[in-house]
Amino acid sequence: LLDFLPVTEEEIAASPIANQCALFSETIKKCNYRELLRIGREIMSFDPAGHTFGVRHIALHTARQAARAGLPVDVALVGHRLHPGPGRRHTRQHGRDQ
Repeated sequence: LLDFLPVTEEEIAASPIANQCALFSETIKKCNYRELLRIGREIMSFDPAGHTFGVRHIALHTARQAARAGLPVDVALVGHRLHPGPGRRHTRQHGRDQ
């Protein structure tokens, strides 16, 4: 997956962090984050763009299904989360223990 599945305007408007989502999106565009991930595919054996966009796609799809089922989920927050967050990290990456 190399497409960046967008969060809809309706999902952002329904989020209590709508302003932060807008700032996050603007920052990602300014720093060319997606393009850097795609370049990484050319210079590394690991495909950071495919991995990042794929995990995000699954998370966003699952959040939308949960919201449709009536579960309280902030779809915009799920869609704008690109890393595990402070204090958390992936335990395996590139086939090596971290």
